[in-house]
Amino acid sequence: MKLPLLLLFFSLILHVSCTSISSVSPDYDDTHYLQSLLDTEEPVTRIPAGVRPWSSRPLTISTSDKTIVFEEGCVIRAVKDAYYDAGDSLLTIRAVQNLTLEGKGAVLQMNRKDYRRLPWKKGEWRHGIAIHESENITISGLVIKDTGGDGVYIGQRRDAAVCRNIVLRNLLLENNYRQGVSVISVHGFLMEGCIITRTRGTPPAAGIDFEPNGGVYGLVDCVIRSCTFEHNAGPGILVYLAKMTADQIPVSIRVENTRSRRNFFSVAVYAVPKGVNGTVEFINCDLSFWKYIKVPEGFQVSLRKE
Repeated sequence: MKLPLLLLFFSLILHVSCTSISSVSPDYDDTHYLQSLLDTEEPVTRIPAGVRPWSSRPLTISTSDKTIVFEEGCVIRAVKDAYYDAGDSLLTIRAVQNLTLEGKGAVLQMNRKDYRRLPWKKGEWRHGIAIHESENITISGLVIKDTGGDGVYIGQRRDAAVCRNIVLRNLLLENNYRQGVSVISVHGFLMEGCIITRTRGTPPAAGIDFEPNGGVYGLVDCVIRSCTFEHNAGPGILVYLAKMTADQIPVSIRVENTRSRRNFFSVAVYAVPKGVNGTVEFINCDLSFWKYIKVPEGFQVSLRKE
């Protein structure tokens, strides 16, 4: 009789243990802690790697003149029970100057599958990082994935300040819903050493999309250098200027030493209104598969080796 009693005792312990474990919520909320780090006035702030991934609601950076270091192994995931508004981004940078984000392989991750069903509002603007009205911003070494919009969005509201001198360096942008990067308006943009892959979900599903909204500044001094665009459902590189007007400053985009392959189009430049001036240059690039280029007289697109 001793053996059956012993087995019964251990089975009861196992049942209680399993019940206790399953009753613990798998989703934490570290928003207050993370936001307090982002809000400090210290010139250098470090976001440590936790014993588990950090979970957060939308975060905002509004402090200028600082460096934020996401330490190696740091993972910040969007809280599942949040981001119900179609414009909720994981990290928003607004009206900031002289900011550096250093990633060291840190991950910013959202829950794109959730945003396609109720109670989440339908939309394509749940970005990983959204930058507005800011200047001298450098973001490097991050992995941004599974967003409900773009990996990185660089925007401008009508009659607001244009973003200036934005640098994206050594980023991995993967499995984002609308674009890897959207550039709405900017004066001075460099993207270097980035990999943009597996963008899919809603059109145009491009690796990067230069697409100004109506009434904004435009696209000036934009450079893509040594990047890879691959396995995106839309174009690897898209320039779509339908809302620009002839009185805007000429467009200037230069793409150097970059690969665009296994995308629906390697490059697409079109919907340029008559009278809009500018240049889009592809220099020493590997542009595999289809290209779609249709521009009016006065707007120049060149592909060349140097």
